[in-house]
Amino acid sequence: MAEAVMYMSGLPKEVYQMAQFSPIEDVVLPLLREALPWLEVVSQMTFAQSLPLIIARRTYSGAEGGDPRFIDAGDLVVHTLAEGPDGDADAAVLAEAARIALFDAWRENKQVPGRGYLTRVEVRTPPRRAADWITPQGPVQYADLPELTWRYEATYSISVRRPRHRRP
Repeated sequence: MAEAVMYMSGLPKEVYQMAQFSPIEDVVLPLLREALPWLEVVSQMTFAQSLPLIIARRTYSGAEGGDPRFIDAGDLVVHTLAEGPDGDADAAVLAEAARIALFDAWRENKQVPGRGYLTRVEVRTPPRRAADWITPQGPVQYADLPELTWRYEATYSISVRRPRHRRP
């Protein structure tokens, strides 16, 4: 089953039960949650989100590849957010912990039952502090974060081996 939705809107429950995230998110989210059990790891931020927080979300940047029956490949952006006077350092350390968790899961061939396992993890852009104010290029994704909230982001090229399904 896909990631459990953390909030409900006016949509019927059945719509949420039908929704599936990309196989990359379906594998990465449980792996990060297992490695960092004291943190919330989500693919979407809600209005009442608590910090610290990790947001891991596939981005469609053209880094697709593999046989769609077996392999899902693409880019994953991992945002780490922390707040307070030590929030900058905390978000940086959290970004590094998420990086290590992904590489450990790949090296150890950790499987997510019914979803698959990582066959490739490559850093495209290493963890770095992200500006969350209006830039010359326009507003950024999290421009409305509370004061003293720090966000780091990193981009990874990820490949997931989907489980083999036996023919009836």
